Amino acid sequence: MSSGIEYHEVVEEYGVHWNFFFTLAVVKICVGVLFTFIRPTASLMLAFMIAFGYDIFLGFTGFQKDYLLNELVPRHISLVDANREGLYSSIGYVSIYLGSVYVGQVIYKNIKIRETVQDWCIYCGQSGAQVLILWGLAYISHSYGNPCCRRAGNLSYVLWSLATNYTVLWFHLTLNLAQILFQHLGLLHGPLIHYW
Repeated sequence: MSSGIEYHEVVEEYGVHWNFFFTLAVVKICVGVLFTFIRPTASLMLAFMIAFGYDIFLGFTGFQKDYLLNELVPRHISLVDANREGLYSSIGYVSIYLGSVYVGQVIYKNIKIRETVQDWCIYCGQSGAQVLILWGLAYISHSYGNPCCRRAGNLSYVLWSLATNYTVLWFHLTLNLAQILFQHLGLLHGPLIHYW
């Protein structure tokens, strides 16, 4: 006996059944497999190779427009169709993770060598230059390539995510250096940021 009510699947950001916790699990598994074959020191190169290759696939084949983000493509055919945004955007999130591994290596690489304030100021300048390069690449990718799309996890989104997170880390470092310099010059007494 039919109740006369039609059933419509609710499509969330990553598909019908998929959520970001599944993406996190897929990323962790994929990166674990990759790091059994490739050293983590090659993470930046690998991140850009994956993101660039995936973006070429999305753009030149029309996959992103014609299938991935096309609401007219039915979702009831298979689990892959139902959760296509979550499955395919995981490729972009693997690139973000690999790029973040590189940023972590830059931050902690030779940390014992940076003993003076001058060493940290040089490092802050180098990090600032890397942040600017990331923002420039994100702008170029978004403006002249495939526009930023979190649901697809494309190159523009990968670059934007890395630039945003690296900017926050760089700003924190710059704020700490400014505090040290102002305290050294006698312009500031006590910490700049108080924690209660």
